[in-house]
Amino acid sequence: MNISETFAVVGSRSSPVLRILKRKEDPDSRIFKYDKYYEHDEARVTADEKNLMLFSHRGFRVYDDGGGLVNETELPDPELVYDQQFRKESGTLDVMYGDVMRTYSARDGTLAGEKPYTPPDDPKTEVFYTDTAKIVSPLHGAPQVFDLKSGKLLCELEKDDYLTYVTQVGGDIITQYVTADGEEYGLLLDENFGTVGTLPQLTDINGGELLFDFNTGFLRKTHLYKIEEILNTVKGEERQ
Repeated sequence: MNISETFAVVGSRSSPVLRILKRKEDPDSRIFKYDKYYEHDEARVTADEKNLMLFSHRGFRVYDDGGGLVNETELPDPELVYDQQFRKESGTLDVMYGDVMRTYSARDGTLAGEKPYTPPDDPKTEVFYTDTAKIVSPLHGAPQVFDLKSGKLLCELEKDDYLTYVTQVGGDIITQYVTADGEEYGLLLDENFGTVGTLPQLTDINGGELLFDFNTGFLRKTHLYKIEEILNTVKGEERQ
């Protein structure tokens, strides 16, 4: 439990021992300064980490890597927005309405294209792939994992929240979710799709690095630590 911005306390009913932890700040983990009062649902960066886009169905902002505001756009008819998809490699945001899809640049926020669009008649089903599996995620219900070769159903994933992305990072799999309240988080899975850990406020994955948005005015980034790295870090802290 946090007891201040700097300290937290950890305890258990099964133990009389309390541990007091001090937050260790790592300035190098901070990237993309932004206005923390700007309301947004998602934060995504371009593949080269030159630009940050904060967006929701209401509109978006584009920032450069120095924290400068490049563009702010209010989307027309926000109540009619059907879906939004950020395309990392192309550095664009697709905004889908009932009859048109508008594509905006994540570099400068300009309208990059527009074409007719018709939402599917059936509830939206998204499909994600890893090296060995296909994940089918319906709009309602639990995402199902199928073996890529045999087509056999392997398991089901978290069903209470909406699955937005599935990313393979080396031998690990990370699923990203958004809750009904708009909170983002990720789950770290093993090769059998068992949950290894939870990643609160995970907002993006870029080149193997994890990006977190705590709505504090900047993103934080880190890589996935191996057990050996964690143990070595703990031992080093204990020696200090």
